[in-house]
Amino acid sequence: MRTVFTRMLPRAGFYPSSTLATVNPYVYHLGLAVVAFGYLPHIDFVKRLTGLSWPALPDWAMYVAAGASIVSLFIALLFRLTDEVLRLISTFDDYFTWIVVMLPLITGERQEGRASGRGARRAREEGHALQDRSTDGRRPRVVR
Repeated sequence: MRTVFTRMLPRAGFYPSSTLATVNPYVYHLGLAVVAFGYLPHIDFVKRLTGLSWPALPDWAMYVAAGASIVSLFIALLFRLTDEVLRLISTFDDYFTWIVVMLPLITGERQEGRASGRGARRAREEGHALQDRSTDGRRPRVVR
């Protein structure tokens, strides 16, 4: 196991110049994992399919994780566009994958007005109606 972890870090000669390039993928993947496994709608989806459930993380944690992943993806795109070698070996698939991963993170961030935290789950389980912000600015709609 020690070898696995030591291979994840850059060698001593490359350390100062490759710190961001090394840390950036970890930030992205950790943030994406937190969003995928800690967000209430995702947990509810897994519960409907398999019956497994676990406590959701608070909304603020989801916003921090999604925000960190979004920033990290933009940094990765910047690396890809500014580095000569990366630009030469990049294909349509690389950019398409970047868009496919970025869009759910951005659109999930747009859901901040929706009730999605632990209180929302409790209210749904108890059958209470939740007030949700309307997307067009008119009166709130009821979410069950």
